[in-house]
Amino acid sequence: MEDLRTWYPASKLIGVDGKLVTVDGKAVAVWRRKEGAWKCVIDIWNDPSPPPQCSQPRCLLRRSSRGRSGPSFAKASEGRLGLGRRWAASRGELGVWSLLFSAFLLLGLCSVIGLADAPLRAPSPVTVCSNSKIFCLLTDPKTGTHAYRVRPDGSRQPLWSMPGWYRVIFLADDGRHAVTGYDGALLPLDYSPDEPLLTFWRDGSRIRAIPLSSLVKDLRKLQRTSSHYRWGSYVGFNAAGNLVVSTVERESVAFDVTTGKEAGR
Repeated sequence: MEDLRTWYPASKLIGVDGKLVTVDGKAVAVWRRKEGAWKCVIDIWNDPSPPPQCSQPRCLLRRSSRGRSGPSFAKASEGRLGLGRRWAASRGELGVWSLLFSAFLLLGLCSVIGLADAPLRAPSPVTVCSNSKIFCLLTDPKTGTHAYRVRPDGSRQPLWSMPGWYRVIFLADDGRHAVTGYDGALLPLDYSPDEPLLTFWRDGSRIRAIPLSSLVKDLRKLQRTSSHYRWGSYVGFNAAGNLVVSTVERESVAFDVTTGKEAGR
């Protein structure tokens, strides 16, 4: 009976700032001892999501392990590739084909779950209020977007309206200024650098639009998912009342909601 070893690695890689970043990947390596030496039979893996500090749209963690000896491989990889892997080894006497079938089945399921992009919610009426809760707006796919003041008795005082329904929308504390965003953090593969990610409004009239190319200076840093590119996320208002977004370039960008201009990075 041949001796077998299986490894289930928890991987790390070095990010752009020199710090180790945990990669929530799935991997299985099967080694077989033959003539006193350990040889890699199979080495399969996937990375469900790109690590946040990767310097390229997608980091690939490949292990050139075939033909290397088992006991020295993990240490050599850690020193040469800077991948800080922790290996949990176990011995068994299962057949090679049983292990391979189990590994492929496990990784196939993980790939379907980990790489799938969550669909956007269906359009439906959404109410958004300012931080002060004095002003609110209702954005409705049928009737458009309407801002109002909440009176002390709970009744509504209409303020302004604008056409359209918005999945991402913020209302400032003055009740006059609003910011609409792109539908989520994912861009299509055929995105345009001119795609507006932020649009600033005053009393229902557009002030300024901020395109993708202004938020993400180096578009090569967009993070590839299974079917999209990730540009960043909306953080919300800070203490100064500026709207903040976070980009894949590890930057938090603040905007003055009254002008649509950058207030700082």
